[in-house]
Amino acid sequence: MNVHQRIKVARIKLGLTFKQFGDAVGVSHGAVQQWEKLDGLAPSRRNQPAVAKMLGITVSELMSEGSLQSGPAPELDAGDISEIGKMLGQWLDRITNEKAQTLAFHACVDVIIQALRDNQPKPSPTPAPSAKKTAAKNPA
Repeated sequence: MNVHQRIKVARIKLGLTFKQFGDAVGVSHGAVQQWEKLDGLAPSRRNQPAVAKMLGITVSELMSEGSLQSGPAPELDAGDISEIGKMLGQWLDRITNEKAQTLAFHACVDVIIQALRDNQPKPSPTPAPSAKKTAAKNPA
């Protein structure tokens, strides 16, 4: 599915008109119509975050030609991060197509965000209140 189809399907599922969708993301209804045309324009970089948020997906998922599938994020230590950042910047600078550069950037950001989420400590479950404590708080 491409960006145009993704927007159209999501807008229809949300039950929104072109105008309602446009108002929600801050553009005209004509802009939304253009986004949904297979040969139309895609959302600009400025509008992509708002459109993605409306659809409940990331910008890279919005702009990709298919669904993104990624494997587990590699383990990194803090010393590797700045070196990886430099290499990533050099790699992105080599991409001459602006759309491809944007997609690559957002895909990298998604991987970094997922790695950060995966490495956060999981909260310990809170025990259920005992019957005595519940009865003491809510006397009949």
